[in-house]
Amino acid sequence: MLSLNGISKRYNRLEVMREFSIGFQPGRVHCLFGPSGCGKTTLLHLLAGLTEPDGGELQGVREESFSFVFQEHRLLPWLNVQENIRLVLESAMPRKEADSLALRELERVELAEFALAYPDELSGGMKQRVSIARALAYGGSVLLLDEPFKGLHHALKQTLFRQVLEYGDKGSRTILLVTHDPDEALQLADTVHVLAGPPLSIVRQFAIDIPRDQRQSEPERLQQYRAALMG
Repeated sequence: MLSLNGISKRYNRLEVMREFSIGFQPGRVHCLFGPSGCGKTTLLHLLAGLTEPDGGELQGVREESFSFVFQEHRLLPWLNVQENIRLVLESAMPRKEADSLALRELERVELAEFALAYPDELSGGMKQRVSIARALAYGGSVLLLDEPFKGLHHALKQTLFRQVLEYGDKGSRTILLVTHDPDEALQLADTVHVLAGPPLSIVRQFAIDIPRDQRQSEPERLQQYRAALMG
């Protein structure tokens, strides 16, 4: 079980977490739903080891590898799109294999034709898709997604939803999605954690038991979950 136990975290005068605890079942899509600024991003950064807690204990993180899609794209401007993806792969495989994998992932996010373009030649949404492709190519056992679909149009979102879910199905990977979009939560999540803060707190948690292929075709079945989400 990947978990935070009694975690405290403060940035100067801002108390982001006070003895906060939460656990995530492996092999499921967990949605962290709540308003901006409540501490969701800090939670992901703690799990990924990008920041340290002031107190408490993280469990399960040493056994996992993490792929991360940040809110900002974090692409290196002096590398082209393919090279930005290859950079996270070169320590694990030969360059030719890394290039091939980078191209495959770019095809999955519908950006293969921009493989040799540089970040400043791309729109904001395209940069974010490259970030998603880079995370999927890296292949971590846990995928951390910090509002990855913001600003993308509906049809492209649906394509990326499928890619993320397929990634999770391979090897029963765990996915943590941060969002404040109820439709994203209801379409993707196995478990929803409704959060508030700061300091970060759990308002409610619930599982969505409707198969995903029925969530769009029978949206009325999601009304009870939408009510619980917006509570």
